[in-house]
Amino acid sequence: MVPNRSGSPPIESSQFAPFPSLSLHAQILALNWPRTSKNGAGEGRDGHGWRFALWKTAGVREADGPSNPSRFRTWAERRAAPLVATGLTLFFGMDYVILWAGLTRGEYNIWLAPSDVWGTYLDSVALVHGHLSSGYAAYPGILVALAPIAAIGSALHLEVGPNFAAFATPTGWVLLGPFILLIASLPLFAADAVAERWGVPRSRRFALSIAEAVLLANVTVKWGHPEDAVAVGLALFAAVALDAERVPRAGWLLGAAIAVQPLALLAVPALLTVVGVRWGARALGATSLRAVAPAAALLLPALALDWSQLSDWLTHQPNYIGFNHSTPWTTFAPRLVFEGFSGVAAGPSRVVGIAVAVVASFVLCRRTTTLQRVVLALAVAFAARVASEAVLDAYYTWPVLALGVLCAAPRRASVFFSAVGVAVFATWFSNSQWGGADLWWAVLMVLLLALFGLATWRHDDRKLTASLVG
Repeated sequence: MVPNRSGSPPIESSQFAPFPSLSLHAQILALNWPRTSKNGAGEGRDGHGWRFALWKTAGVREADGPSNPSRFRTWAERRAAPLVATGLTLFFGMDYVILWAGLTRGEYNIWLAPSDVWGTYLDSVALVHGHLSSGYAAYPGILVALAPIAAIGSALHLEVGPNFAAFATPTGWVLLGPFILLIASLPLFAADAVAERWGVPRSRRFALSIAEAVLLANVTVKWGHPEDAVAVGLALFAAVALDAERVPRAGWLLGAAIAVQPLALLAVPALLTVVGVRWGARALGATSLRAVAPAAALLLPALALDWSQLSDWLTHQPNYIGFNHSTPWTTFAPRLVFEGFSGVAAGPSRVVGIAVAVVASFVLCRRTTTLQRVVLALAVAFAARVASEAVLDAYYTWPVLALGVLCAAPRRASVFFSAVGVAVFATWFSNSQWGGADLWWAVLMVLLLALFGLATWRHDDRKLTASLVG
């Protein structure tokens, strides 16, 4: 033990463990010296004061101190796994779109760009030119994010791809593709942040990031929906912020997620339940306002300008049987014709899914508010959406699969890699046309249940499992 000049109990030598390169005398000074600068204002949040100079003089490595001038380098070291996965996604994603048809069929004049992304891109082009489309009601945040790319592409007259034009090699993909692949990598970083807080080993985090990138490719490279990826990533970061007791940040992150894609509304019940349980009604109200503000700021002025078109989309939320999968609930969905296509109104069945998500999230999080329980509640909420959809798009399963694999990351290797195998197979199966509509839907639900079983495996990692399943 060493004496403490402030009069508090003596300092154990183990307290110096984080700074082994400091001499004993320097460590005593660092822990006991008054924390004010010459002007009495203290070191400030950046930490560049007397203590930083002391550590530098004592030979402490920059990464050992609380203030690191090379913050990006430290961040890159911590997030090496998702950075590698993002790089691989960018490389293989662009190669797949531009070269795959040529390598497999000899048709180098055809690019396999995801068709859905062009609708989002053209909606953003319309926004840049001062016009509102029905897509603005669907996901205003992503249209704003794409606006700089849309403005450049429009100015350069870059070509768009099917199903909106006849160009087989849409040059717009050269500009748009890297951008959406990069922003859609956000959930890779969010999943790694969660795994880090759970104490998942570094090698397993690399495996997790690669697995998550493979699953994410179905959303971005195959179908072209970066808004889903960004929204889920922001919702996960909101959960991490709550775990770190940064409630205002969590509220703003959740609000940004909802503005990007209303799919993130499914995360609201779990996160707000945690806020209400841990911080009370006042924090709950403030967080709710932060969660609503971004979407309201983007959507309300647009509704005032074009109420008829945007409110019609919000009310009906059309989906199309001819392009996607029927489910047992398709029969009960109202029929409609929207923008020249025959489809069904998906809104009513989604209300059922939201109701189930609210109840399940409250039950799961009202007593246990750990990050593990919150992530599981998010997975259940997204699964409720998949199970209740009147028409199921192939990429709708991704949030459930991604969160299920994340929940399995702390398990032993056999369980984790089994979960990855189930998720990859479910991704392939969701794109297939195997069997009739009801049989296809039933098999997909079995696969999701199997993934949940692996994610909440009870026979290892019992401490973590207890927080997951109660």
